Amino acid sequence: FVHMGANAVSIESPGKQPSFFYELCEELGLVVWVLGKGEEAKAHMLLQGGLPTSLFYRYKARWSTEPFVYISLDSLRREKDGNFSITVYSSQKKAALYVDGVLFEFQSGQGEFIFREIPFSKLFLCLTAEAGECTMSLTVHKTFTKASLFHDNYPLECSS
Repeated sequence: FVHMGANAVSIESPGKQPSFFYELCEELGLVVWVLGKGEEAKAHMLLQGGLPTSLFYRYKARWSTEPFVYISLDSLRREKDGNFSITVYSSQKKAALYVDGVLFEFQSGQGEFIFREIPFSKLFLCLTAEAGECTMSLTVHKTFTKASLFHDNYPLECSS
């Protein structure tokens, strides 16, 4: 939690605390760390396979002063109109998203930047987030399967 700039409280049994406990911890800037195992513990996981999750970067954006930018792969969503949206987390006050090397949108905010209406008409899409001196890039590939050839709902693969 040092890398996140946050304080933490650990509990053994999730679900035994009243709901306002979690709300109060978030309001006070405390990360709830679950020591036990179970389905309810998954909502509070900051590491998966030893690597930080999007939730880790969400909290880091709120509490850390260390400059960083992170494109949340978990947040990539196809919208009803066929375009995509993605969330970028950063400790900086401004973030820019580049699509295939061209500035798509510049936003000001506090930690979480949601970019919507990202067009995706090619076989791949290169996304680059920039905040201050920090950058992160990833490439999203359309994967075609036998079933996806007959409709427009194809799976996506990402690499960073």
